[in-house]
Amino acid sequence: MVYLEDLSIEFSETKVGLNVLEKKDETIHFDLTLECEFLNFSHDYVWLEEDVDLVLKSIANIKRNNLEQDIISVDSPGIAFSYEQYSHDKTIYFFTVSVDLGFITSNMGTETLLSITLNTTLADFENWIRKGFNK
Repeated sequence: MVYLEDLSIEFSETKVGLNVLEKKDETIHFDLTLECEFLNFSHDYVWLEEDVDLVLKSIANIKRNNLEQDIISVDSPGIAFSYEQYSHDKTIYFFTVSVDLGFITSNMGTETLLSITLNTTLADFENWIRKGFNK
């Protein structure tokens, strides 16, 4: 399991875990875990290699264009990322990882989300994606 931890992990106890279970052809079966003080939610997902590449391209776009906030989306359903740059320290971002509860419970996309937000750096987010998916 590879974790992306909040910069204040000792106080927030907030982190997101990623564990690749199987890679086969162009698909990646993985487990995503959202953890904070009282919450521990985990669910399996299947992404295409293209989805990981889309996240990495979005990160490169954030760096290149110095974007302050947006959504990072992939083609596969179930998980979305959003971010907002902290106005007092441009190296820190509020990254939100959202999972679609409708997709999880009914296998259909909905507007019902479970989300967790971490204060982290863009480099830490990128390293988490690269290490988690071995890119």
